[in-house]
Amino acid sequence: MREILYFQAGTFANFVGTHFWNAQESYFTYGEDAPEAFVDHDVSFREGLNERGESTFCPRVLLFDRKYFVANFGPQTDVYGEDCSADAEEVTAPWNGEVVEYRSDPISRSDYHSQLDAQEQDNARIANEEEEAPTVKESKVRYWSDYSRVFFHSRSIHRLPDLPEWGDMDGDWVAGAETWQKYDDGIQVINDAAAFGSFTASFLTRFRDDFTKLSCLSFPILSGCVPGRFDVDDAKSVKKALNDALLLQGLSELSALTVPIQSPTIWSQGSWSDGLDLSLSSIYQTSAILSTHLESVTLPTRLKKNPTDLSSIVAALSWRNDTLFATLQGVLPVSEPSFGDVEKKFYDFSTAGLDTTTRVVRQQLLLPASISTKVLQDVKSVYARLDVTRGFTEPEMSSYTTWLENTRPTPYSTQVSASVHAPAINVPTSYPRFFRSDLHPQSVKGLGTLYSTPSLAPLFGAYASVVKDCLGRHADVVNRMGLEADDIKELRDTLWALEDAYQSEEGIPSESEELGEDEEF
Repeated sequence: MREILYFQAGTFANFVGTHFWNAQESYFTYGEDAPEAFVDHDVSFREGLNERGESTFCPRVLLFDRKYFVANFGPQTDVYGEDCSADAEEVTAPWNGEVVEYRSDPISRSDYHSQLDAQEQDNARIANEEEEAPTVKESKVRYWSDYSRVFFHSRSIHRLPDLPEWGDMDGDWVAGAETWQKYDDGIQVINDAAAFGSFTASFLTRFRDDFTKLSCLSFPILSGCVPGRFDVDDAKSVKKALNDALLLQGLSELSALTVPIQSPTIWSQGSWSDGLDLSLSSIYQTSAILSTHLESVTLPTRLKKNPTDLSSIVAALSWRNDTLFATLQGVLPVSEPSFGDVEKKFYDFSTAGLDTTTRVVRQQLLLPASISTKVLQDVKSVYARLDVTRGFTEPEMSSYTTWLENTRPTPYSTQVSASVHAPAINVPTSYPRFFRSDLHPQSVKGLGTLYSTPSLAPLFGAYASVVKDCLGRHADVVNRMGLEADDIKELRDTLWALEDAYQSEEGIPSESEELGEDEEF
């Protein structure tokens, strides 16, 4: 069996996850004349019976988030028809005396869910489904549950206690770990690093105790405090960057393959977004983009024909056993007839802000400018890669194949390069309406890629420089986080080791190597 258990922790992670599960729901086909689904639903869904005794499918997922202060789950109904929203919880009085109870107004169902209910109750009333299909008005999206199209099992949703108004767990590594120790009823892995980094690491530690050999693919969404993009004297930003570094260290030991994702707060518009009316400040839109690429690169694990299990993907991308991290890149939508033009629209969601990061590495690690430039030139070097094309025509496949053969930069990629070709990306009614070519197409073409590449080396080096500062001028941040100096030294050494593992074949000096006289400023 190839069942995969999914773990989502944090507001943005659950926005991404909601788009992901809506995409999975769109692959279900109904009716005798309907085409056979090309995915194996049993991989990501479990079959059960609802309150009416009807067969239904629920995602194999555990969701974690705060109730109100950070995010609200909004109105939720589980597969049994029971209200499992935060407002539905009963309060048990601790004594038998008189109790005065105050309740806030219940959260109303979203407009989108109301439209779905009306459509289900009276499909005949909709004369033109294409024009009158349910739509999500972005201005009315309050919570990630507002546009969810699936029913979750009642044990899937886990609401963590809210923080006081003055509380802030972003970057608080020790507090997050303590939260997990108090809440040990869960499982798997896309998470917000800032508020749920140590929570996720603590879960995986427990998970690994029981399942030592199972493959784990992690997509941590970093805080956006990339070294070089914040004031080095801003203690709060340093705290978040240190928290990100601790999570990367933990995942290097606990996850078989980790794909770090930079926060949309540091994404930048460019040729990759030319076909989209995209607002980078919209969590609803940016989570949809990220979810689409994440869904594409993991699609091979869910295919009915020629499926690939998770362990095979992990093994291919970490083929040297010391390259345990990969980058996520993609193109959406693919509309150009020539794939040479599509190449210009690749966007790397793992190393956004690489130029700034590289300058920090050069300045703080005392690397010559020529070496820093070499890092940028080597980003196309590939140790291993997995491409998943969606909806390509025969001419487009031919153009893609020619492009791929002409862009093999190292002998390694001829051994571990893989391509999977799948149907086009479904666009459910819950998806943002930001495609310029069509208001809301039923499907679009796309390309998602996982790379193991030297472009990650500067990122690890930049985090190492921040960690090094935490042993000196930022020692107070370490103390407030409840960490020990030895832990920080170990973290610094781990990041240096990761940087070394991702240097290009010719080699790039890192801070862990001694500089020669001609290399010093």
